[in-house]
Amino acid sequence: MGNLSQIYDYGEYLGVQKAKATARRSGFRKSRSTLDNLVFLESQIRDAFVRRNHLVSLFFDIEKAYDRTWRYGILRNMHDFGLRGNLPIFIFNFLAVRYFHVRIGHSSSHKFIQDQCVLQGSFLSVSLFNIHMSSILGHLPPSVRGVLYVDDLQVSCQGSDMRLIERQLQTTVNRLVKWCDENVDTRYLLPRAAVSIFAENKCERFLNILKVLSNTLWGADRVSLLRVYQALILSRLDYGYVVYGSARASVLKRLDTVHHSALRICSGAFRTLPVTSLYVVCHQPPLELRRRQLSANYFIRALSVPSHPLKPFALAIGLNRLYEARSFNIKPFSERAKAVLNDAHLNNIHI
Repeated sequence: MGNLSQIYDYGEYLGVQKAKATARRSGFRKSRSTLDNLVFLESQIRDAFVRRNHLVSLFFDIEKAYDRTWRYGILRNMHDFGLRGNLPIFIFNFLAVRYFHVRIGHSSSHKFIQDQCVLQGSFLSVSLFNIHMSSILGHLPPSVRGVLYVDDLQVSCQGSDMRLIERQLQTTVNRLVKWCDENVDTRYLLPRAAVSIFAENKCERFLNILKVLSNTLWGADRVSLLRVYQALILSRLDYGYVVYGSARASVLKRLDTVHHSALRICSGAFRTLPVTSLYVVCHQPPLELRRRQLSANYFIRALSVPSHPLKPFALAIGLNRLYEARSFNIKPFSERAKAVLNDAHLNNIHI
């Protein structure tokens, strides 16, 4: 079993292309998260802005990916990784033909066979699915960059010629469809439209829950209300901070209003209580300081991962001069995080 956790180490010895593909997979991996993909995309956008190029990105999702995984494709990829001996035999027996039935009370349905699938809920399933998806990034053209989180794929192409970008992305789509024909039960690669999510609107709805729970007759105490706030609202304000934290101050202040309203409800403070006193009473920092702290934590954690996708976006001397010449352009997250560490006198630490 221990050998299975070293599959990606095998992959890194198979060449530069496979090593890059390994770095751009974030799902079910230690010290990796969806934030890695967000930072990767944001860094590409910042890079395109400062170069005055176009950047077009496509998002894909494989519908019912677990249920349509080709089990023999997993064994083939394991063979390509160099795994031999008893482990592939064990995995073959683990993925052998499975049956299922539905039981309601004391009545059971007939048994049905599962032709193709990876068993959901199993300890091995996530690793086996990552093995199966590992080869999809190797089918991208050299000019197209992509990142993968489980079965969610994002590809993007940058350049000055929009027609060339369109041709490259169409080639990418054709290759991905061909890959699905060969590795998935049927064609279930679905493009996804990018949808804007406004955290402010979502969090305002959860404020109503706090208002109900803060009833003076039977409501919860301050500690319990703060825990509810952290679980339902603050967690949403924190997600994606590495990207949206570079927005204009006037936009970020809209989130401060939600933060302050929630703290007033939890503490039972009057509207006339100063915001600074509110922070002290609730033991909560301002969102700006919280974002700076979380950004520094994420950046330091990213530096500790050898193949993290954030590392290639360290600014070269030429690109740094370009940012200095065009100061109106916002720098990518890695450079913003370095400024935060520099302000805290933590720029000389070694991970």
